[in-house]
Amino acid sequence: MDAGVRPRSEAAERARAGGLRMAAFAAVALALSTMVPAPLVAATLSALLTAAAAGTALVGALGSEPVFEERLTYWDEMAVLLMAGIVAGAFAAGA
Repeated sequence: MDAGVRPRSEAAERARAGGLRMAAFAAVALALSTMVPAPLVAATLSALLTAAAAGTALVGALGSEPVFEERLTYWDEMAVLLMAGIVAGAFAAGA
């Protein structure tokens, strides 16, 4: 092992995986929402992100993951996805 390379901790690895998972959810939601007529893009994106948040919360609940941890949890991912859905919904309401 190189002296300058430190192994990643489990928390760092979980945070990286969670970040990639949220980015993948957002990318798929954005790709799918571009397939609808232009006035409905923000509303569709909001619905898809909110559905992704609900699915992430379901995984957290079924996995009995604690809500308050020092590391990134499914609940944190759910909060980020839900907030992104709310922001997208605000743009949809303004149209």
